[in-house]
Amino acid sequence: MFMARIVFARFSCVITGISSNARFSGIKSLIMNPSHIPAVNAALERAIAKFGSLSAMARALNLSGYQVIQEWRRQSRVPAEHCPEVEKATGERCEELNSKVDWAFVRNSGVREAREAA
Repeated sequence: MFMARIVFARFSCVITGISSNARFSGIKSLIMNPSHIPAVNAALERAIAKFGSLSAMARALNLSGYQVIQEWRRQSRVPAEHCPEVEKATGERCEELNSKVDWAFVRNSGVREAREAA
């Protein structure tokens, strides 16, 4: 009898909407607004696959651990200072690994500096 009252009380709260917004708001927002789902960087995922694992990639790039690569995944980009090394190891372009950097300018500035030095 006591258990039935608890189940009924929860059921009636959900039906009346007393707790439905509080309890299910996170789930509702993901379903109703998929923009909360983080973007996937396909180039980063391909780079990880070429290394075989997060740990192998971290070791090859002399990083402290696989958690660094997990953070890159969460941010959906490779930090600019690591992009050239990842590109050299995997063939994935810096432009795809981190689209927030003007890589055309960065690549041309190296050519310009070499011309000025000569």
